[in-house]
Amino acid sequence: MESKSGKKSSALILAFSMFAITCLTVSPLYAGGVPGEVMTAAENGFKALLQKIPVDGLAHFNFSNLEEIEESVLGEPFRIHTILPEIILTYGGGVPLEKMISQTPIWIFPVLAGGEVRTFITVDLVEGAYQTVSVGGSALAKEWASVIKQWPPSAGYEHTFVRVYQATSDFILLSHGAQGGGMVALSSARVSLGLSAGQVYNPAQILPALQAPVRKNLQSSGSLNK
Repeated sequence: MESKSGKKSSALILAFSMFAITCLTVSPLYAGGVPGEVMTAAENGFKALLQKIPVDGLAHFNFSNLEEIEESVLGEPFRIHTILPEIILTYGGGVPLEKMISQTPIWIFPVLAGGEVRTFITVDLVEGAYQTVSVGGSALAKEWASVIKQWPPSAGYEHTFVRVYQATSDFILLSHGAQGGGMVALSSARVSLGLSAGQVYNPAQILPALQAPVRKNLQSSGSLNK
């Protein structure tokens, strides 16, 4: 006869598996470039999305006038990565963060005007094809640009955007040569976890802090037994 603890473990595994299958398609972190179909979708669709912004809403997206929209160009994109909930909840230290991160199919393209990041365009996989699906995230665009400026690629830094959906927390993973990765908390993570701006955290500080909000989210959604 299966013990109560065995039944609970089985239920946890099933819940985690169902969450991963139904909510997110991921694959291991890789160093490849931007897929051609992603670039094509962004280039073909971003102006049409921007042109739908009403004139009285331009300031919300950091544009001053329609001419800036017409002159806007796409910046270097980045892919959204995540850490699956079962990895967070079973984290015990000792595993490099780079090995815990997974890709999502979502790509973010900064939109530049006058050499400055104004907003973001999101490209996602919809029914087997990449499409531009939204424009927005102006505050996030400014944060991303600020982190890139403070820890620039010219100084050897690499940047990976990490979003923990179940904790409503965004981070940028900084890598520098052979050094282990550190995590910069963006505003959502600072609000959710009480972290500080402009500080590079050791992942061993962040992963345990994520466990409570992730567990609470899964319990409230019914994906995890209370």
